[in-house]
Amino acid sequence: MRKKIFGVLLSAILFFGFGAAGCKGGELMKGTQMNGTFYNPVNLTGHDPWYYKRGEEYYYVVCETLNGEQTLTITKSKSLTTLFPDFSNPEVTKIVSPVRALGIQQIWAPEMFFFGGHWYLLFTAAPLEFEEPDGIDGARRTYIMKSEGEDAFGDYAPPVKLALPEDKRSIDATFMDYKGRQYVIWSGWPNRVHTAFWTQNLYIAELEPGDPTQVRETSDGGRYLISEPKEDWERLGASQNEGPCVAFSPDGTPILMYSAGYSGSDGYSIAYLTLTGEDPLLKEHWTKCDKPLMETDLKEKDVISPGHNSVVKSPDGKEDWIVYHAAKYSGAGWDRTLRLQKLEWDGNVPKVELSAWTEEVKLPSGDVSEKVKYEAEDAVKASSCFVETFEKGRDFSYASSEKAVGFRTDGTEVRFEFKAKREGRGVIAFRYSNAQDTKGKVKTQAIVNGEEISLSVPYTHYEELFTLTQINVKFKKGKNVVTFRGLESLYLDCIVATYL
Repeated sequence: MRKKIFGVLLSAILFFGFGAAGCKGGELMKGTQMNGTFYNPVNLTGHDPWYYKRGEEYYYVVCETLNGEQTLTITKSKSLTTLFPDFSNPEVTKIVSPVRALGIQQIWAPEMFFFGGHWYLLFTAAPLEFEEPDGIDGARRTYIMKSEGEDAFGDYAPPVKLALPEDKRSIDATFMDYKGRQYVIWSGWPNRVHTAFWTQNLYIAELEPGDPTQVRETSDGGRYLISEPKEDWERLGASQNEGPCVAFSPDGTPILMYSAGYSGSDGYSIAYLTLTGEDPLLKEHWTKCDKPLMETDLKEKDVISPGHNSVVKSPDGKEDWIVYHAAKYSGAGWDRTLRLQKLEWDGNVPKVELSAWTEEVKLPSGDVSEKVKYEAEDAVKASSCFVETFEKGRDFSYASSEKAVGFRTDGTEVRFEFKAKREGRGVIAFRYSNAQDTKGKVKTQAIVNGEEISLSVPYTHYEELFTLTQINVKFKKGKNVVTFRGLESLYLDCIVATYL
């Protein structure tokens, strides 16, 4: 048995105002309320996460697959830790469009910005039809969509390919507004075709003043190289700089964060460039860090392959937070979760302290969310269920309270009964372990106040590795009943209820 666990509760799953009565003799369950904190990861899935704050609202743009079709979607929330898409509620989640209806395919790394009274969606995609010597990889380009007005959930114009200089492969584009001038920064090949050892650099171009859809024409081509992967830690698995994101230090200096190495390896990391000169178009005016800002830490934190981040302010605007993805376990490749960490500053030098999966993380300043978790061993269990102890190992406990409920036969259940002070939209997160390699999933169900909901329960690789899956629900005022039905062998650690 591999004694390496990623810890106790995985999510920033928050629920305000749940009761805490006893759980014996039909009484309601006692939950553990953890005020002012959350756990990483905050979401089961999270590829190339992009958060953007405008006013009191946070926005999360992502590509989701619905009914077998890729869709570009936007979710909003007033809490940095509760951006969970709910496709049944158009007030919080906007489906911009099915991707193929836009005449493109395979969207990557969408980002969104508000500028000049409009929203702009910036993303990587390939046309439905193309002629490229390197196939679809060589056909990937940067596309942009402009909103009709100031409403992020309003209508958008059809996507147009951003005419970047030299028209070579471009991915992961981002926007920078600095000293009244606008720039686009992206990752791209140095040549029309890829090299034997995959190489991607960071490039920059200036945009026409006030128009993020148009690149400014210059006499020298307009594509300016600002970073090449030459350090050893930038060449792990692939020679690659990608996923650029601009943050600003307290004195307003641009800090260009990016991901280094091969994205599917444990060696993926987040690094940065600092603008130490005056002109962002000049490579020599950018200074590269000596070592990654964030990298794999298997010994202390069990954070693996951190990459492709965004940076946002806390609700009260006093703190910076970095949003990023990380692999679920060593060797997981692109099987990732979404995480949040506070971004600290030492002058113009960014600093991030990673948190282990067992650690409580203080909420961003100004965020008043709360959560409550209910242990499966305290719930009503079917006779065929059993409780197993997962002892602490190294700095990590394998299950919250070191216990989880095992399922032996089809249809065994664990029933949670708890009280909510008022009705409202929420999330139930189920923390589980599925070591059964049944083509990646185990059949399970949740029954919430009588409504049956199918659960996605991916393979967790090891039985000691607990992760989460979550569903959107509507809680009733007063008693709520949540039943977890295990249809195949797995462990259930706890549930976490979040009021949104």
